[in-house]
Amino acid sequence: MNAAMPLALVLGLLFALSGCGETEPEAPPAAKTKPQAVTEREPTVVTIATVANEALTGRIAASGSLIAARVTELGAESPGRILEVLVDIGDNVESGQILFRVDPVPYQTALSEARAGLALARSEQTRAEAEAERMRRLAKQNIVPEQRHEKHQTEAEVARARVAQMRARVARAQLDLEHTEGSAPYAGSVVERSAHEGALVGPGTNILVLAETSRLEAVLDVPEVTPVPVRVGDEVRVWIEGSPRPFET
Repeated sequence: MNAAMPLALVLGLLFALSGCGETEPEAPPAAKTKPQAVTEREPTVVTIATVANEALTGRIAASGSLIAARVTELGAESPGRILEVLVDIGDNVESGQILFRVDPVPYQTALSEARAGLALARSEQTRAEAEAERMRRLAKQNIVPEQRHEKHQTEAEVARARVAQMRARVARAQLDLEHTEGSAPYAGSVVERSAHEGALVGPGTNILVLAETSRLEAVLDVPEVTPVPVRVGDEVRVWIEGSPRPFET
């Protein structure tokens, strides 16, 4: 066709043809990264506990010794010569057991004399009271003066006082005789013997020493500086030489 195409159409067509032969530029290759080494870690263990208020405890070591709860020195309450000692060191005794005897003969004699004196005083009392009663009747009949009756009444009162005195003397002589035997005031063990048969003893002279071994007390030397304070009621364990197990309190 010879007809001329419009200029604008030709230019648009040329531009379209030129665009069909071109391709888009490729994107530059991405930079390759080097893989990093992975370090494995052990898992962390977390322990969970409940918070509570508790008392801290500690141990304190201390040395000491065992002592008897009671230690008694025994002597003769009635002075005299020791007739026999029935126990020795290390013997275990019961409460009330006879431990020693002092010669009782002088005290037996004194008791006999006191009893005789009491019998005589009672006889005098009987006579004096009978005479006082007789004088009372005679004075009431105006046969004897009142002064004579009063005199016999006084004599009867003296006789009664004499009887009371002799009764006390007999009781004292009986007690002295009983004290010639020394007995144990409680069960325990004899730990000391200071006198033997034939020795002359008196008040204040010790013959035996008795210890109450059924109940012992531990005396410990606790250091002045301790990791924990020591309080009344704390648990104590005591190891005794020769014992396989401790004693707990």
